[in-house]
Amino acid sequence: MGFLSKEYMYKALLEANTYVLVLLLVVNALMVSLALSLILKPFLSKAGANHKHAKPIEHNVMLWIPPALLALGSLVVPVLALSWLNENIVTPGVNTVAPQVVAQDVKLWQGVNLPLVLSGITLALGVLFYKLSATYHDWWGKTSFKLPVADDMFYKVMAGLVSVAKWQTQRLQHTRLGGYALTSFLVLALLLLSQLSIENLHWPTVAAQFTSLEAVIALVMMASVGLCIVATSSYSPSLH
Repeated sequence: MGFLSKEYMYKALLEANTYVLVLLLVVNALMVSLALSLILKPFLSKAGANHKHAKPIEHNVMLWIPPALLALGSLVVPVLALSWLNENIVTPGVNTVAPQVVAQDVKLWQGVNLPLVLSGITLALGVLFYKLSATYHDWWGKTSFKLPVADDMFYKVMAGLVSVAKWQTQRLQHTRLGGYALTSFLVLALLLLSQLSIENLHWPTVAAQFTSLEAVIALVMMASVGLCIVATSSYSPSLH
C-alpha cells in the first residue's frame, strides 16, 4: 500500500517539480531504512555493550498481533478491495476537491514506467542507507558534537508549555473559571438567538421536527455546561 501511494506521488511530481521529487525520493529511502532497522535489528542483530534486556511484557506474543494485522491489511486491501476504494474513496474525493478533473481509477500495475523505476531506486537507496547506518553511527559517536536527546527535549518543551499556560491563566483569569464559562455561553446564546426571528417561527412545525434523540442530546449538552460551570477541582497537573 505504501509503495502504491509513493508511485502516484512520484507520478504527480514528475509533472510538477523535479527538486521536490528528488527530496521526496531521499525521504522515502530514509523511511525504508528506518523500517528495516525497526524490523531487523531487534530480532537479527547481536547484543552489544549497550544492549538492554526486554521487559517481561515485551515478551508477550500478543503484542505481535497489531503490527501483523496492519502489515496483512496493507497487502490484502490493495489486492482485494481496490475497486471498492476507487468507488467509495478515491473517485468521490477527487470529485470533491477538483470537480473539473476526470477521476482515474488507482491501479496496482501500470506497466514498467518511470514512477515504478523511482520506487525501485527508493528501495535500493533504503537498503544502502540501512547498510551504512552502522558506519554512520560509529563515526557520529566519535565526534564531539552531540545532538540533544529527544526525551529531554520533549519534557522541556512540555514544561515550557505548562509554564506559559500558568502565566496566561494568572493574567487572564482572576476569578472563578465557572464565571468565565457562564459568560462565554451566555454571549454565544445571545449571538445565536439574535439571528433568529422568533415572531416568524412556526412553533408547531419546529416542535414536530424536534426528535426525541435531539432532545436527549440537548439535555446532555445543557447538563454538561452546567457541570462545567459549578464544578471545582483541586488537581494540579505536573510533569514527571
